[in-house]
Order: sequence, then C-alpha cells, then structure tokens
Amino acid sequence: MRLTLDSICKIGFGVEIGCLSPSLPEVPFAKAFDECNRLVIRRYIDIFWKIKRALNIGTEAQLRKNIQVMDSFLYKVIETRRADVDAAKAIHQSEVIKSSTASPNLNC
Repeated sequence: MRLTLDSICKIGFGVEIGCLSPSLPEVPFAKAFDECNRLVIRRYIDIFWKIKRALNIGTEAQLRKNIQVMDSFLYKVIETRRADVDAAKAIHQSEVIKSSTASPNLNC
C-alpha cells in the first residue's frame, strides 16, 4: 500500500509524503488512509454502522477522526497550491508590466 499511496500523492497532489523512505516512517495521512479503508470495509459486516455514525461511537468515531486527519493534510496541500498559483500570477503580471514599460516608444 505504501508504494501505491506514495505514487498517488506524488502524481495527483504533487506532494512527496515520504512513505518509501528507508526508515519507513509513520506518516499520519497514510495511517489515516489505511485505517479509513479498513473501517469502511467493516461496514459490510456491521449492520449497526449507521447508528454508530449517528451517535459518533465506536468504529464510526474512529473513522471520523481519521477523515479529519486526511482533510487537514489535503487542505494544507490545497492552500500550498493556491499560494503557488497566486505567486506565479504575481510574477507573470510584474514581468508583463516590466516588459511593457521597458519597450521603446516608436512614435515617428
């Protein structure tokens, strides 16, 4: 699962989460992702999962906490991407302004 998740994050989000580093660190996003998969699959055998979700108890409370971990990671990625896009736009606009003011005036 580590290779798959690391590849998806690199290709889909442009973020290296480091699941494949030699020391195999525990990555909170990866752990939450794996746990969410496990808990969602358990819903097939747990007929009371909707009640647990409504009361926020048991496995559904764990699922909600893991979803919050994943959400916080993904919102940070989105924030970073938006900041990168805004910075690129600002640089592009300043370059356009510089090039338009630096061009010679050819009034004949």
